[in-house]
This record gives sequence, structure tokens and C-alpha cells, in this order.
Amino acid sequence: GNRGVSLLITIVPLLEIKELLLWDNMIGDCGVKILAKAHWPSLKSLRLAENNITGKGVKSLVNGAFCNISELSLYKNPLGNEGIKQLVKG
Repeated sequence: GNRGVSLLITIVPLLEIKELLLWDNMIGDCGVKILAKAHWPSLKSLRLAENNITGKGVKSLVNGAFCNISELSLYKNPLGNEGIKQLVKG
């Protein structure tokens, strides 16, 4: 959840991470917002399937620190129409 994401970004050196797999961790929109505030210069793949992320979380993703990502998985998240629009707008 959110607490785990907060610990992750303070403990793990983020500079070299190229792929982040957080499937089914229920981080939700708040967790995505925390991830988006961190510095991920090498991240290319972000997999957030089954994390209860909605359109609000997608907004944090597209406005956050994920400009270098070439692969994004949001499988089985309730993105809704707003989330899809945010992704397309990117």
C-alpha cells in the first residue's frame, strides 16, 4: 500500500532502476502520487497492474517523473473514462 511505496522511495536507490514491478500491491492513487514525486532517471518499464488506480492516479502518472518510460502496464485497474483520457493526452 501507500506506506510500502513511501518506504520504497526512501530506502532503495532509484537512480539505476530500469524496471519497477508492483503488481497487485493495492497502492491506489495515493501510492501512485508518491511514486510520481520521486526521481526515476533510468526507469523504462513501470508495471502497476491490479493496484486500484483510478483516473486520479493516472493524472499523477502523466504529470509526474515518468517521462522516460517506454512501457506502462495498468492492467486491471479501474481507470475509468477520465483515466483513459489522461493517458491519451499524456
